[in-house]
Amino acid sequence: MIDFKRFDRQLKLGEIGEGVQEKWWNARVMVVGVGGLGCGIIQGLVGAGVGHIALLDGDTVALDNLHRQWIFSESDVGKYKVNVAADWIKARHSGIEVQPIAAFLT
Repeated sequence: MIDFKRFDRQLKLGEIGEGVQEKWWNARVMVVGVGGLGCGIIQGLVGAGVGHIALLDGDTVALDNLHRQWIFSESDVGKYKVNVAADWIKARHSGIEVQPIAAFLT
């Protein structure tokens, strides 16, 4: 069930409204690669209110990428990016369905 109150600011835009917000909530999106670009995409999807997000990446968080992969921190180094990103999503919106897949696209 979508919480329209959470998205009140964007619902005030004439182009969005409850109908579009509901479509976004029911949408299913897969982010392939949870690196520098994927981190920004994830933030946008969560902020927009996409309700189902799958994350595909077989890589782990590395110290030398923290400066550009800002959803990760030093305590995440060595962990699978998809698992850390899934936790990041759930901390911002517990209603979003997240499916982390720790594998590379083949």
